[in-house]
Amino acid sequence: MAWVNRHPNLVTWAVLSVGMVAIVGYSARDVDTLSGRQWFWLALATVLVAGLCAWIISWESDNEDDDGDEVDEVDENDDVDDVDDVDDVDEVDNHGLDASHADVPDPDPSA
Repeated sequence: MAWVNRHPNLVTWAVLSVGMVAIVGYSARDVDTLSGRQWFWLALATVLVAGLCAWIISWESDNEDDDGDEVDEVDENDDVDDVDDVDDVDEVDNHGLDASHADVPDPDPSA
């Protein structure tokens, strides 16, 4: 059991390999033209794909470990009431155009 806890990615690879080879074998059981060598290469390719899947799955577990610390830092520094992001409000007119478009006439002169 200690080896399983120390090598979770290899265990994931082994479990996926067994399951995927069983599924491929079951799916291709009626194919009469597959020789022994072809079955071997099919199983090997399936095991390699299972290894790739296990590797990709390990990215997610690595990200979960890293994200925990970053989320706490962001939450501590995140201030919803902070209005420093709104700069130069005076440059925006009431139609959403910045001051560089001042030569465009106002569509409603009575306003």
